[in-house]
Order: sequence, then C-alpha cells, then structure tokens
Amino acid sequence: MPLYTPELSDYHSAVLRRISWAIEKPMTKSLSAILEIIAQALDEKKICEKCKDPKCQTGKDCIFKTGHKVAVIDISSIQKEEPKMKVKEIAVMASKKVAHNFNSCALSYTATAEIEEGEEFLEVIQNVKDQLVQKLQQGLLPQQNGKLNAAT
Repeated sequence: MPLYTPELSDYHSAVLRRISWAIEKPMTKSLSAILEIIAQALDEKKICEKCKDPKCQTGKDCIFKTGHKVAVIDISSIQKEEPKMKVKEIAVMASKKVAHNFNSCALSYTATAEIEEGEEFLEVIQNVKDQLVQKLQQGLLPQQNGKLNAAT
C-alpha cells in the first residue's frame, strides 16, 4: 500500500500551529496527540469495519484495538471546562400515612426553597426536609378528642 501524506490547507495549518503554541509542543507531536484524542472518542467497531490496512488484522499497532497511545501529551490546560450545574431552587415533599381501625389518612407537606449564593444546596434540602418532618409529626399528633391535629 503506498504511503500517502496529506497536506494541510493554510487555514488548518494555522489551527494546528495555534494549538501547538498553546500546549508548547511541535506541530508534529501536537497533530499526533490530536489524532489520538479523536481516535479514543470514536466507535472502534465502526472504524475496524471499514479498515483497509492489511497489517491491522493482528491489531498489534492499532489504537482502535489496543487503546494504546503513543503521543501522550497533556492538553488539560487548553480544554474547555464543562459547565457546572448551579442549583437555584429546590422542592422537598414529606408525607406520612396513618392507619387506625381500618381507617387511614395521609398528610403531606411540600416546600420550595431558593438557594442563596454560596449556600450548599444539600444542606438546604436537609434543613427543609427536617422542618417538613417536624410539621408532619405535629400534624399527626392526636388532640384530646382523639382526632388528628389539623396543623397547617
């Protein structure tokens, strides 16, 4: 099989040059690292299905079969950061069902709380839950006449 060396357009050569400057590596090493990163993101089965390289049958030198990387370059310094989810509001529901002499009743409370800047949303959820459970316990206390308390 003849060796084919693709040429880059001026535009894509400039893209590669800029990436290389950012990771402080020569363009040849940067291009190798870029290809390996892309290769790991692709479906190896679909690639191998269309592969025409006779040497690839052994899989020894194939990144799609071995996952082996040659050009190990850290690009984390130039990768985009994943957007972080910011919780601004939570809703919590607490309910309890009580059965007595074949009669049952259910009591539910729901609360919504806004999360202030710098507040940990898991703590807010726990606090709201604790308040709702306390409200449920008060609402389920029998009054002197034996009926359940209708707390609101």
